[in-house]
Amino acid sequence: LIERHNVKRELEASNAEKESLDEELKKTTEQLNDMQSKALSMSLITGPLSSEISELRELKYAADKDQAEIIDELKKQVFNLTSQCDEKSKCLANKQAKLSEIEQKFYAESLSKAEIVSRFEDELLQKSKFIDKFSTGQKHAITHFEEILGKMTDKLT
Repeated sequence: LIERHNVKRELEASNAEKESLDEELKKTTEQLNDMQSKALSMSLITGPLSSEISELRELKYAADKDQAEIIDELKKQVFNLTSQCDEKSKCLANKQAKLSEIEQKFYAESLSKAEIVSRFEDELLQKSKFIDKFSTGQKHAITHFEEILGKMTDKLT
């Protein structure tokens, strides 16, 4: 009877443990089902997102490629413009050198012309003085001649 009572207690304890394990299994199964449901809804969400992410990656790759092409084209244009600027700078430097040379020649010619004009003015002044003296001499001679002529005319009349 004691043995039977011990077995009955063990059986009850075992049944209680079984019920506890069954309850835990039930909760775990519910959690698993819940997780599977969530995983399914996540896959329904992530599936299209994954597709969109792939599309975005492709667009980014295309944009990066376009951007690289644009940058290469801009680099070529900058190089060409730089070359043109260098050529124009050389041309400008040559033109400035020629202009400087012309200015120096003009300045030199201006000086020599100024010297010529100055000499010419000096000669004109000297000739003008000579003409004034000559003209004054002629006036005196004419006046003197007129006086003589006047005296002769007086004598004749």
